[in-house]
Amino acid sequence: MREYAGAAVQKLTYRMEDDPHFRSAVDRFLASEESDAERTLREAEKSRTEASARLAAYLVLDTAFTAMNAN
Repeated sequence: MREYAGAAVQKLTYRMEDDPHFRSAVDRFLASEESDAERTLREAEKSRTEASARLAAYLVLDTAFTAMNAN
């Protein structure tokens, strides 16, 4: 994911580092969407359909959040 959305991931990572309210909102979004995102991703892989905007947002935010916490 990071290879395809590197600039967006980096921008989100910096914003989460600088804005604790945004980071908290991202954390809540990821927690509330995790099971639905996993299900939707499995379905998209099976049917070879494009991911929804919601799933794409989840994947980019999750990648940025994970990258930020890895530092």
